[in-house]
Amino acid sequence: MTAPAATAPLAPSTTAIESQASVVANTSLQSQVAVAAYVSQFGQNEEGWYDTSAITEMVRHLAHLTDNFGTSAARFADQFTADAVAQLTGKRYRAVGVRNTTGLSGEKGVREGISTEGLFGRTADRYRYQQSLLDQQFIADVQAGVENPTELASPLDVAVDRAKRAAQINVQLATRNQAVATMADAARRDLIIGYRRVLHAELAHEGSCGLCVADSTRIYRANHLLPMHPGCHCIPVPISERADPGAAINDRDLGRFYGDAGGTSAQKLRETRYKVDDHGEIGPVLRPFGAPIRTAEEARRDTNRPRRAKTDVEKARTLRARRDKLDRAMQKAPMTPTPAWKTRMDQVGRRIDRLDREIVKLGG
Repeated sequence: MTAPAATAPLAPSTTAIESQASVVANTSLQSQVAVAAYVSQFGQNEEGWYDTSAITEMVRHLAHLTDNFGTSAARFADQFTADAVAQLTGKRYRAVGVRNTTGLSGEKGVREGISTEGLFGRTADRYRYQQSLLDQQFIADVQAGVENPTELASPLDVAVDRAKRAAQINVQLATRNQAVATMADAARRDLIIGYRRVLHAELAHEGSCGLCVADSTRIYRANHLLPMHPGCHCIPVPISERADPGAAINDRDLGRFYGDAGGTSAQKLRETRYKVDDHGEIGPVLRPFGAPIRTAEEARRDTNRPRRAKTDVEKARTLRARRDKLDRAMQKAPMTPTPAWKTRMDQVGRRIDRLDREIVKLGG
């Protein structure tokens, strides 16, 4: 698609675009703070991570929180995009509303093939997996006779981080999906021809990444989803046949952010080699050549994979095996432990007690 010339004065205004970017960033941050606080509180009871009823209640609450934040961000995106189209064309254009678009989260969620509740179910999976890594590392450290045990992230810290990233990306997806739905409607009315990614490096800790800078030179059709990546702060800005405000804004920001390097950094970033791939759950994403990605086929395979829940007898057998391995390792642990070893052994002792209680619950 041939880009129209960058125009000045800019329409929509840079103030409106910066305001929209800030709203999305703040909504994303609020969603992360909310889910982190809830998961941290939930995680104070270690046994809750192994209780199906407790986990079900947790993921329902997290999904409700995140979907609300996503819907709020989608409403802002809808109104901003509608205002941008009106300012760009000089014609009246009303927001389409989130109820009729993929911007609305709801029970289905904003990802393909998985609900928001299913997404947060992975938080519990990640907690248990990290706990298994700690168990394995303790046994390995005892066998190796190391001076101090290997430091690994706590299962709760890992679970909180997983929940925060899930919330962040879902707010991004709700914003992106809604903006594209609104622009697609405007394009059907022959008001715009597409959109451009507008950089907002000031909102990212590391500034705009090379992928975004390189992709900012492209023009997307109005009904094509903006390729994204976690932590992206770019905003899709509409383009008409006569005006491309995003190009002027990007050129201005590139000059401001990379001027100290004489322009060479901007040039290098523009030359960044990247691909637009179809992620199995979140749609088109930007990634460097060679970087791994969860493909649509992998997502479908995981979704359709037959699963059978373990019986209580099978669960008890698995837990007894874990407990016995930890018990044997405890017997071989240092007799005069260092402070680090004592802390780790106390943790493992509580872990063994928890496994014993779970085995009793299962009738084992």
